[in-house]
Amino acid sequence: LNIQRGILITVLIVLAIVVLLQWSLNRHRWHVNQILQAKNSKIEEQKRELEKALERLRAASAERESAHQEIVELERKNSVLALAVTANHEINQPLMVILGNLDLLEMNPAEEKRVLHFTRIRDSIQLIQDILQKLNKLHKVHFKQYSSATSMVDLDKLLEGDGE
Repeated sequence: LNIQRGILITVLIVLAIVVLLQWSLNRHRWHVNQILQAKNSKIEEQKRELEKALERLRAASAERESAHQEIVELERKNSVLALAVTANHEINQPLMVILGNLDLLEMNPAEEKRVLHFTRIRDSIQLIQDILQKLNKLHKVHFKQYSSATSMVDLDKLLEGDGE
């Protein structure tokens, strides 16, 4: 009977120790689960913040691309405007010489002056043709200041071989 009591007490003590260990292990698991849930919540929040930041970056990238396209379009318009200013400036001068010499021909029908006026007209027409050929050969555009707010194509750069 004493042996049975000793065994029973030993079994109860072992059982109590097992129950206490199991309770301690469960409490530790619960505590670890609480920590993991808190970390998972932080990770989820960081994920949402990263997704929002990514969306903002995508929107900023789209805005940047749109602004880039606007800049390219403005550069094209400015190039066309500069080419128009160049054509107006460069071609207008020989045309004025032609008109002036035609007026002189009408006013002064003398033969010796007619040859001079016709030569000036021919030279001016040739100058216009040269300008148009230069404009036709443009591959690389250089600009120079025409006025404080306007640029024009620098046709002299073509003579140096930059645009041919």
